[in-house]
This record gives sequence, C-alpha cells and structure tokens, in this order.
Amino acid sequence: MASTTRLLVDLQLLRGSTRRGLSFRGAGLLQTSSLSRQVTPPLCVNMSSVRKMGSWHAAADDPLSAQVQQEAEQTCKDLPIMRRMMQDLITEQDSLEHAVIAIVSASLADSTLMPRVSLEPVLRDATAQDGVIGTKLRADLSAVVDRDPAADGPLNCMLNFKGFKAIQAHRIANVLWHSGGRGDRKLALWLQARASEVWSLDIHPAASIGGGLMIDHGTGVVIGETAAIGTDCSLLHGVTLGATGKDRGDRHPKLGNDILVGAGASIIGNIRIGDGCKIGASSVVLKPLPAGVTAIGAPAKIVGSSPIKRKSFRLDFADATDPCLLDVWSNVTANGVAKQKSKAHCYATFSVINSVFKERGLDEFVASTVYHSLDDRCEGTLTEQILRDRWDVAAATNPFVYKHRKELLDLVVQCMRKMQRERHMNDYSML
Repeated sequence: MASTTRLLVDLQLLRGSTRRGLSFRGAGLLQTSSLSRQVTPPLCVNMSSVRKMGSWHAAADDPLSAQVQQEAEQTCKDLPIMRRMMQDLITEQDSLEHAVIAIVSASLADSTLMPRVSLEPVLRDATAQDGVIGTKLRADLSAVVDRDPAADGPLNCMLNFKGFKAIQAHRIANVLWHSGGRGDRKLALWLQARASEVWSLDIHPAASIGGGLMIDHGTGVVIGETAAIGTDCSLLHGVTLGATGKDRGDRHPKLGNDILVGAGASIIGNIRIGDGCKIGASSVVLKPLPAGVTAIGAPAKIVGSSPIKRKSFRLDFADATDPCLLDVWSNVTANGVAKQKSKAHCYATFSVINSVFKERGLDEFVASTVYHSLDDRCEGTLTEQILRDRWDVAAATNPFVYKHRKELLDLVVQCMRKMQRERHMNDYSML
C-alpha cells in the first residue's frame, strides 16, 4: 500500500514536468498510465510556456513548423477532448521531425508486441542518421498542402492523411534498410508490413523516393523494391509500380520528376518515365515514355504533350482520355499514315526511328524521346525534309545520338526509303 501511495505521488510530480517525452516513458512508468489517468484530472498546458521551455526551438526560422504549432494550439483551445493528443504528439515534441515520428510510432505500435515506448526511440535514432530526411519530410508535407484540395493545413495532413504517414514510415525504413545491419533490415521489413496492415499501402523499404511526393488517399498503392521516384511527383490511390514477374534484380519502373499518375494506374517493368509525364487513371504502362507526354489506356498510348510544370500539374487530368489503340505512338502514327496514304512522300514514323536505334543498342526510351522532339505536334509522320530540318535539335536530347547524329540520320533515311519501296511493291502486286 505504501509503495502504491509513493507511486501516485511520483506520478503527480511528473505531471508538472515540462515534458512527458521518452525520458518519462523510459523510466518504466508506462505500465501505470491507466492508474495515473484514474487519479488525475485532464491536463491543461499553457502553450506559451511549453514554447519557452525549449520545444520546437527551430520554429522561428521554420514557417511550416510554426504553422503546425499554431494549429495545434488552436485545436487545444477549440477541442479539449483532443488536448492530450495534441500535447503528446505535437506540442511536447522537440521538432517537426520528432512530432512526425511520434505520430508514425503511435499509428504503427502494437501494445503487446511492439509498444510505442520501444519503437519511437529506434525511429528517432534512425532519422538522426540521415541528413536530408527532414528536408524531404517538409517537402512532402508542403506538397500535400499545396496540391490536395482536401488539405486545410499541415496539422490535418500530419494527423489524418495516411498517404503522408506511409511515406514518412517508408523514409525511416529506407534509412534502416541501407544502414547495413541485418537486424536493421528486419526492422525495416517489419515497418513495411505493419504500414501495409495499418494504412493499406505497400512500399518496399529499398525503393528510392525523392522529396515532394504526394500520395492522395493512398489505399492500394504498391511500390516495388527497385522502383525509383523523382521529386515533386503525385500518385493517386491504387497505383502500382511493379515488375513483370519474369525478371529478377533491377525490375521496377524509374519515374522522373513532376510526374502525375492517376488512380488505379499500373507501370510495369524496368522502364523509364520521363519528367513531366501525365498517366491517366487505370492505364497500364508497359513501354518507356519520353518527357512531357500524356499517356492513357491499357496498354497505355501517347495522346499528346503535357508541358512540364512544377508540383505535378496539381492533379489536373482534364486532357486524359483513352484512345484504345495498340502502342504508345500508334494513335499519332495511324493518323499520320492516313494523311500520307494518297501521297508518294517518303516519311518516317516512330517505328522507323526505333528500329534504327535498336540496331545501334539504344533503348526505346531514347528513341521515344528523340521522336517526340521531332514530332512535337504528334502528327504521326515526318517527311524527309522535316526530319532533316529538325534532326540536330532532336538529337541533342541524348549525348550518344548527338555525337553520331549524321550516321543515325543516314540510317533513318535509308530505312524510310526502303519502306517506301516496299509499299510501292505491295501496291504494284495488288494490281
């Protein structure tokens, strides 16, 4: 009985402490939290005093942190029922990074097998090893606030947007994965599995993800082990960056910067998606895409150009319509061939350039990028004169192509003329 009385007194004293952080929980008193709640009234903290005591010390030169603090303080005033949560997860943390770690830990912790008191310090230690994780966190948070019409401030995103929380869990798991220890990789995989269970997003800890990523809604998103995503990209729910199932090793897509991927879209295989691309909802991308195009359909086809913009187009899918065609350039090629059908012109298509490039060991992404520069209006065919006029500029999109531009141009023209002769022979045989 005496020991219980002393414990209650100690709890009351600790309630007046300036911080109930990990030092409090680490003292072994977490097991008595239910008892302390029974004997103490709801805590009311003076937010200005918390700030004076040293919490969120970087807020003066960090506008995003300052806004989160301000919103948390206002929430405490407006909703007393959320006061304890605001204090625990936000106002009594040292920084924006620690607040996000507290939120992630509270979401992923298992009260029996992996309690928060054990998980949170490990996640803090992991983030301390990475010098850029804080910068990426802020870019992610700003991206959600800027692009998502449903976001009414950074605090709401931190607490309630599972796409944002899943990205932060992945960033920590990624640090653990690359730290080199076998135990760290096991913990990273546990974080992946637990995040998938809690938030329904499956992101392999080895995947490389740049800053400024927004995952809207998030349910059903799958990002494979060797996938890579550049900066300022946006993914909607149900997006898959997957493999064909036949390959091992480097087998997942590589996305550039400022890319927008619509709901339910799948990008399959070790293919490159150029900067500024827009991929329509439910599309299945199986081929590389050059920078600045819109691709729609299953399989996806290029339907036009999308001028590269910052912030991933702010989720604008207005020009995304499904043409239901055969390959990524088949829409423009079919239209161009139809225009040239009654003419004797020798003309080039994407397939001509791709076949020449393939013989020289250049992949389809390079061919697609060069062709898009040549046919920027997506007319589908190029006469020999237009090809020659635009070739140097288009060749400049790739160092190897530019170095061998004269040789490659001659090969393309030869292929064009060969195909023209074959068309004439076919026309003659039909007479």
